[in-house]
Amino acid sequence: MEVLLDAWRKLKLKQKLMNEWYRSLRIRLNCRREKIDFLYTEADGVFVRDLKKKKHIEVSHAIMYEGWDKNGKRVSLRNPKVIMITKVTEDFWNEVQALAAHEYSLENTQVVSSSDGGSTYSAEKFRQAFS
Repeated sequence: MEVLLDAWRKLKLKQKLMNEWYRSLRIRLNCRREKIDFLYTEADGVFVRDLKKKKHIEVSHAIMYEGWDKNGKRVSLRNPKVIMITKVTEDFWNEVQALAAHEYSLENTQVVSSSDGGSTYSAEKFRQAFS
């Protein structure tokens, strides 16, 4: 019985690795990787009350855009892309990095970042996500 359980665990691990490999391959094949001069990005987190009493969860959110357009007094962002998740911050930054790599070719792009400067959303985190 122990041998069967061990084989089953290895099979599940291989299946998980294959699913991750397939997902990354699909992302690379479908990407358009636009070349742009500037990419503007902002990230922050907000704590919201959970449905359970005295519990709070952090919603991490980021927005990436290529600039802005003025229409009279109104301003609209050019090609905005938004990420909002409630997972741990390491997963959040992995998602930001994956979206940036999927959408943009950043070799000659200047990335302009903005946040409140907290440790979770520091300049170093932006550097790692967009390098």
